[in-house]
Amino acid sequence: MVLPVDTIHTNVVNQGLAELQYAAVLNLLTALLMMLGFYRLLRFLSIYQQISSFYSLLQQVFQDMLSFLVFYVCFLMVIGMTCRIFRQDANSEAYKLLENQTYMLIIDAFRNSIGDIQTPTYSLWVQYDKRYDELGTARPFFGPLFMIYIIYAWWIFSSVFLLVLYLNIIIGIIT
Repeated sequence: MVLPVDTIHTNVVNQGLAELQYAAVLNLLTALLMMLGFYRLLRFLSIYQQISSFYSLLQQVFQDMLSFLVFYVCFLMVIGMTCRIFRQDANSEAYKLLENQTYMLIIDAFRNSIGDIQTPTYSLWVQYDKRYDELGTARPFFGPLFMIYIIYAWWIFSSVFLLVLYLNIIIGIIT
């Protein structure tokens, strides 16, 4: 089956920016249309007893998960913004097209929360630490090494909080 989106993508390589924007909007609209179609299909098939019970179960799970997801997204944003305040680096190789460091850190927090554990990176603090070595001065207590310890402490706290606590809450909500 050939979707209209496929024909646009094959022809848009040699076109201008307006056609690329058109293709992106068409992709979003096609995805939205498919999701709404699936929703309508489930509603239509709910006339059957087994599908109706499954559909009502899905509705109940989504209603119960709504408050959880709000807090989850808020906590992911707090983790990402706090990492940005601590001047932690994001995994920029994985997100080449994203230019906002905070968005990258929020995605890193999400990846850590689902078990794709990545240790934090902190190139700015390493450069500051090398600067103390170059100058031959003693490192202050609240210097770069202190911030590296803070970054790791925050990473451990957020990983434990998201992996252990939030996953157990979601398991409790679903069951």
